[in-house]
Amino acid sequence: MFGSKPMVHRSAKKSRSLRLESLETRAMLNAAPVVNDFYVIYDDISNTWTMTGTVTDVDDSVEGYVVTFGAVLGGRGLSAVVDVDGVFCVTYEITDLENGTATAQTVDPHDALSNLARDVVIV
Repeated sequence: MFGSKPMVHRSAKKSRSLRLESLETRAMLNAAPVVNDFYVIYDDISNTWTMTGTVTDVDDSVEGYVVTFGAVLGGRGLSAVVDVDGVFCVTYEITDLENGTATAQTVDPHDALSNLARDVVIV
């Protein structure tokens, strides 16, 4: 058969359709909280140490978050609760503090850890 085209067998195409998914069932990304402006301040009149700073979280209210303190402040069970404005401030009498770095960290309700904020402590 001159001039005829060879016969090509094509596989059956699978039909594709778009599927919409509900946002309620989709896993949303969670942003971690951030500890800012962390300072450890000594008051030599009252012989106390104040830990202060702020916490922000773009997708959750930070009121009630617990900030825990570590490094040279570690092992003492020291913590502070964040208020409605994102501020934490707590004062402790600590007699055996050493020079070094103090840290502050919190966690959001979705178990995302914040950054590890640092301040230098000089006794």
